[in-house]
Amino acid sequence: MTIRCIFFFAQVHAEFRLPELQSIAKLHGFQFNRPEDAEEWDPNRPFWIIELEEEAHALRLAERCILIK
Repeated sequence: MTIRCIFFFAQVHAEFRLPELQSIAKLHGFQFNRPEDAEEWDPNRPFWIIELEEEAHALRLAERCILIK
């Protein structure tokens, strides 16, 4: 089962949002996806919807990513 989370990003370094998420997820051994019915990730938008396997993964991203508020 997957859960959907909405992440709110700082309005700086938009080009590093996806690479930061990918590196933290890889470091901790999990993956995330963009929901099929969601819009494409626009690096300039401060809100992204992400699908994760566990709530713990969302918490890990929120703790480790400096661009997530």
